[in-house]
Amino acid sequence: MEFSHETDDEGKRLSNRKLTRKGSYQPLKSHFKQRSWELTAPWDGLQIKVPVKYITGDLDPTYHIPGTKEYIHDGGLKKHVPFLQEVVVMEGVGHFLQQEKPKEITDHIYGFFKKF
Repeated sequence: MEFSHETDDEGKRLSNRKLTRKGSYQPLKSHFKQRSWELTAPWDGLQIKVPVKYITGDLDPTYHIPGTKEYIHDGGLKKHVPFLQEVVVMEGVGHFLQQEKPKEITDHIYGFFKKF
């Protein structure tokens, strides 16, 4: 069996159906209702001090939360991640980058690692 780097439209529709079924969607729904970020309070304000390449998709719903784009592109992310080397916003890609564009993501990660 040959591995395909591209997800066909039927595969994407099937994945979306699986995520929106009551059984699969319910845990996600309750996860987002929780205030679990309160548990991260001890790390509030700390910086991530390792080299970072940030990759997101332009169709990712989290990228469109008010203030997120400004935080990423106008210095907020760099303030918390001082060794941020690159921000990549992939066109036509949603939240599951590695499933939607596996070859491109692999190339980004491999290229980043080769620098070291």
